[in-house]
Amino acid sequence: GEALIADLASPNTCHMLVGGTSGSGKSEFLKSAVASLASRNTSSALKFSIVDPKVLTFGGISGSPWLANPVLTTLDDALILLRQTVEEMEQRYQQLAAENLMSLRERFDKGRADLPFRVIIFDEYADLILSGKAEKKEFESLVARIAAKGRAAGIHLILATQRPDRTIVTGLISANLP
Repeated sequence: GEALIADLASPNTCHMLVGGTSGSGKSEFLKSAVASLASRNTSSALKFSIVDPKVLTFGGISGSPWLANPVLTTLDDALILLRQTVEEMEQRYQQLAAENLMSLRERFDKGRADLPFRVIIFDEYADLILSGKAEKKEFESLVARIAAKGRAAGIHLILATQRPDRTIVTGLISANLP
């Protein structure tokens, strides 16, 4: 019954893992997080990418100026998103290094707000992990890379799953998800 307050720019809360049984409110929490973040940030300062294999959870958000792309529903689309995000993350690192800055937050604090923070949300993360064996390794590798390096580049993950065990959330990923 208490409010949870987290700063995604903080090393302690830069990514989130949301676990719970079916019907426990994971998707409702994700929708609340999106609404809260959108209400506190302009669409030029924050962009969401949402992967919703259930298709219906985020149907009402289509067309939102906070979306970086349409809501995605398949593993193939999620893999494309993750590849593009890793590429974007590396470009952001190069830009931060060229500007002699340590993080996107520091860049914003200096008045340079042309790169938005990115929040990538996976509802039913386990469904994506379990949907294709051939793609599983690449998917996990990309998520682990973003989890390990995304904070400084202003890229954050929120993963929701019914099964937050080590077969779904591997050691590399869970080590970087507070």
